[in-house]
Amino acid sequence: MASQIRVLHVDDDPEFAATVSALLEHQATRVSVTTLTDPRGWRDALDDQPIDCVLSDYEMPGLNGIGLLKAVREEHPELPFILFTGKGSEAVASDAISAGVTDYLQKGTEPELFELLVNRIEHAVEQHRIARKLDRQSELFSKTQELADVGAWEWYPEREEGFYTEQVYEIYGVEDRTGGMPDADIDRFYHPDDRETIRAALRDAVETGEPYDLEVRVVDADGVEKWVRTRGDPTVEDGTCVRISGTIRDVTERKEREEELIRQVDRLEEFTGVVSHDLRNPLNVAQGRLDLAAEECESPHLETAVDALDRMEAIIEDTLLLARQGRTVDTTEPVAVESLVDDCWDVVESDDARLEIRDEFTVQGDRGRLSQIFENLFRNAVEHATGPSSDGPGRSRAYSATSRYPHAVPTEPPRQPDDRVTIRVGKVNAMYITTRGVPEETFTFYVEDDGPGIPPDRRDAVFEPGESSNRDGTGFGLPIVKRIAEAHGWEVELTESTDGGARFEFANVR
Repeated sequence: MASQIRVLHVDDDPEFAATVSALLEHQATRVSVTTLTDPRGWRDALDDQPIDCVLSDYEMPGLNGIGLLKAVREEHPELPFILFTGKGSEAVASDAISAGVTDYLQKGTEPELFELLVNRIEHAVEQHRIARKLDRQSELFSKTQELADVGAWEWYPEREEGFYTEQVYEIYGVEDRTGGMPDADIDRFYHPDDRETIRAALRDAVETGEPYDLEVRVVDADGVEKWVRTRGDPTVEDGTCVRISGTIRDVTERKEREEELIRQVDRLEEFTGVVSHDLRNPLNVAQGRLDLAAEECESPHLETAVDALDRMEAIIEDTLLLARQGRTVDTTEPVAVESLVDDCWDVVESDDARLEIRDEFTVQGDRGRLSQIFENLFRNAVEHATGPSSDGPGRSRAYSATSRYPHAVPTEPPRQPDDRVTIRVGKVNAMYITTRGVPEETFTFYVEDDGPGIPPDRRDAVFEPGESSNRDGTGFGLPIVKRIAEAHGWEVELTESTDGGARFEFANVR
């Protein structure tokens, strides 16, 4: 549906003004006319309501049509203004054009004339609206570019013409805002080692219509080297590239952060090598010497020394594991959690604990690194929830009544009469998200126990390396758990289980 057009008709003849209003509204139902017989009231008329076009007579007392046009133009320079007058001289037309009139028509009452007048009004208003829309879009685009620090450019290969936005000149560091030829500016601004790369990309875009997306270096007018991401998208008509539209963005800070991360990884590799070789070798020598000493003599000090060396070995192993587990998981596979949990349970010293697998589910992950999550959480639950007085009734594992195992137990089993801690593994909060148009399930799984739990004010601290309430612990177990979870793109949160114990929830799991 076409939008309404509101016309302000200014004419000192009330009868003619009424006739014009009737004929205009008859010719076009979307045109509504407001009549003003005193031209000096134009400002109030424009302030009272939105007006899309002014239609004015020329000869009027107090203020003629040219004077009104000039007055309106001072406050509304783009508002369509049509002079509709019975005085049709070349001098009036010339003055009107000089003052910025939109159109000029001689008065009359013939139906054909008003059909033409409606057409002129509609055309003037539509052009004005399109211009305003383009101005708003251009302003929005400029603000978006400024906020995003992105420059835009266009190149017309056949015409050898180009255009840069302000941001492109700023990236190049030039004051002269004229020109803008991407092909010619390669030697001027791009790093010598990257010139052939960008030149080949432009050449392929012109010859084959292939877009490009590159990260290369430029050297600005002040000699400062920058990394930029530049993209080009060719427009092909009848087999010929007529235009390439592109963007360029300064990504120096990101590249510097990436390079710093690479240096940190290299230092980390060096550190793990030192820990693995330079510390483990003398530790092995000390342990061997202690074994020989134990064969030659008996002393309570030897047992203390052995415990200290064992603890040192555990710290070295956990330090290496913590350093390596933070790396992003690149290759994943479907991992059946109930099978993985079973394997982990077999390697954990859990004579004083029982395991319940509440749900069977599969996760996408690295099986070896996932085993570290469950083994560390199982050890954490056992070490913090069982006491030295426990007489260890033996390992126990159970499954929910919905599982395929014949020795199933109820979903909510009663608390055991012994002192064993119960550890539960389950799945909750399944939901679907859409990634690139493909629905994908994400969910949360948990590992919880019915032990003493962890106070709220300590729940963040337990993920810090070296933090442990167990004097025999290294304080690296839970930080390793968090690092592995984050490497999979998961979030881990420590809360309280329904029995008051610790509950570790892993969210955004696929």
